[in-house]
Amino acid sequence: MKRNHRSNLMPRVAMVVVSLLAVAAAYGVTFGWADEEQRAVWSGSGVVMATLAAWLPAAWRLERYSSFRAVKMESLARGAVNAAGQHALVFVTLLYLLDIDNLAVSSLAVFYAALLLLLPTLCVGVRSVTKYFRRRGKGISRVVVVGADETAERLAGTFSSDEGFGYKVVGVFSDKEIDESVWGGVYRGSYDELEEYVGRQGVDEIYCTVADETDPGLRLAVTAAEKNMTRCYFVPRLSRYAGSGLEMRELGHMVVFAPRESPLESVVGRGLKRGCDIMIAGVGAVLFPIVWVPVAIAIKLSSRGPVFYRQRRTGYMGKEFSCLKFRTMHCGASDSAQCGKNDPRVTSVGRFLRHTSLDELPQVFNILAGDMSVVGPRPHMISQTEEYSRLIDRYMVRHSVRPGLTGWAQVNGFRGTTDRLWKMERRVEHDVWYIEHWSLMLDLKIILRTALNILRGEENAF
Repeated sequence: MKRNHRSNLMPRVAMVVVSLLAVAAAYGVTFGWADEEQRAVWSGSGVVMATLAAWLPAAWRLERYSSFRAVKMESLARGAVNAAGQHALVFVTLLYLLDIDNLAVSSLAVFYAALLLLLPTLCVGVRSVTKYFRRRGKGISRVVVVGADETAERLAGTFSSDEGFGYKVVGVFSDKEIDESVWGGVYRGSYDELEEYVGRQGVDEIYCTVADETDPGLRLAVTAAEKNMTRCYFVPRLSRYAGSGLEMRELGHMVVFAPRESPLESVVGRGLKRGCDIMIAGVGAVLFPIVWVPVAIAIKLSSRGPVFYRQRRTGYMGKEFSCLKFRTMHCGASDSAQCGKNDPRVTSVGRFLRHTSLDELPQVFNILAGDMSVVGPRPHMISQTEEYSRLIDRYMVRHSVRPGLTGWAQVNGFRGTTDRLWKMERRVEHDVWYIEHWSLMLDLKIILRTALNILRGEENAF
């Protein structure tokens, strides 16, 4: 049976072609926008050649992305944005080397604005079309799995999770017992059958989950791939412990794997987020007196005690800080327990403030002080951190970023009391997911959803 080499080639060619079309379209937009003088500059042979030369490394980057069938759409879009940035770097460098200094900054801005819009859109479009045809049986990649352990079963689940990936598991090979209930009608064989089966069935890819170097399956998988001119991939067992995925690094002549860095571990990511925090909190601090005066009067009229309330919470990297809020409870009430529905400790004004989340507004000053962020995992009481860090494995991961005024868990309904362990577990899952998938667009989405939830009124806000 022949291998389906074109199943991987066509999407890669398509990605290269659309990247060229995106550059050409951006060029056309710029040419149509520019005045007569700038049109003459853009149509010069030096600028045209520099534009095409800068396209080559960008196309190479995108072509690599298209070779991975299971790459996420957001990863592809991010790769397209990075490719546009790479194009800009190479293009500007070439302009300098060619001594072309009469291109207007405004025309460059138009060109790259168009490219940043067109390139991700077209790349995602190609990806969507490719997945459409794969779901209809076109461009399927036939794969076999070497190993029948838990990792192999998880791998099979990944292959079958989305038909758009275009994978079809045709065989599983192991010298150990193979669970028929897991692998269904897939061909099940021993290591000795692997090489002959790969050649006879036209297998496109081999995935090996064997971790023990002394296991013959490892050697036989490589041999079968080499003799049949197919690709062999090794699947590390430790991938289950890395929620955001793994990245490979070289250590001398050895290969090591590390959990992929969160976007917020980069200097650029942290700088962007902090800049947005300061801008939003700064506006909030300027507007704060408009809310502060009537709220302060209402708090004073409803019960004796101060307007503001401070509580020690767990913050960034586990450090404690004083979280500032409007006081919502009667003076002298215990603050060691979570607040529940119809809690007698809460004042009548405090109940309104909690329901509308206005009690959290003073935390704009925590944000300006660097203790908090606009969006992030909500800061918990010290007693909660001590308790749940022993009960939930990844609980402390949520403290690897600044706590937030609102968060991904909160806009997905996980706010209020955590009287059951599973509620806190789900909250932590959402917090960790946010850290691993952070972007400015995600922050904006959370802020907008928070505003909508406040306007609608939240059931768990008490």
